[in-house]
Amino acid sequence: MAVPKDGVSLLKGRLPDSGFDTLSDGQIIDLDGGVRLQVIGSPGHSVDSICYYLEEEGVLFTGDTLLGVGTTVIGDLAAYRESLQRLVELPNLKVLCPGHGPLVHDARERLQTYIEHRNMREEQILTVLERGEPVTSWQIMEEIYPDVNKRLRRAADGNVRTHLSQLQQEGRVTVTAGKRRKKNAERSRVVRAKLTAERKIIRQGEKLAKKHRDRALGMQENPPTDQWSRMPKYELQD
Repeated sequence: MAVPKDGVSLLKGRLPDSGFDTLSDGQIIDLDGGVRLQVIGSPGHSVDSICYYLEEEGVLFTGDTLLGVGTTVIGDLAAYRESLQRLVELPNLKVLCPGHGPLVHDARERLQTYIEHRNMREEQILTVLERGEPVTSWQIMEEIYPDVNKRLRRAADGNVRTHLSQLQQEGRVTVTAGKRRKKNAERSRVVRAKLTAERKIIRQGEKLAKKHRDRALGMQENPPTDQWSRMPKYELQD
């Protein structure tokens, strides 16, 4: 077993004390048949994101750093942009094999599209901020992602916040600290207990639904003995 070096701390308590290797940026993994796989650190989506590159074939396995369709969720935008720039400059790059979605055969063009997309989002955010009115990340998200599926709104808001975080680190924006809600231990306990009970009911319902489906399928696959104790028989008349 091997895990990214920067991911060891994330897996604290879930890894064995020994018997696993770590993968580092620039490491070469020699596979059967003389195949050499290069490890490329690509933080941004997560701190431990890595890609694997078969330089001779020009094939890059990107994981979640780049998807076959759409854009990925970003944790650290500055690191992500640096990763994209590094990947687009790889020699002999031809094909991207993403963790989700189809193969990408216009590798450099797609990576460049990602770079330009991030630049576009930054410009959109700056345009909103240039009005001079303090706004939340959610308000910015609603304006620059007008057509996003509602189920993806929080993910889109997360992307906006990564941009704002980078702009803040660069000294280009200031932030007025928000106020988090105080956690109520008793209320949290009640909510967890309710969710646990509801999940149990859902599981029971799913089992019952499967039982009904299996029964209905069985009725289609077998003679209608529920309707006939002895089914009619047919034969040609003399």
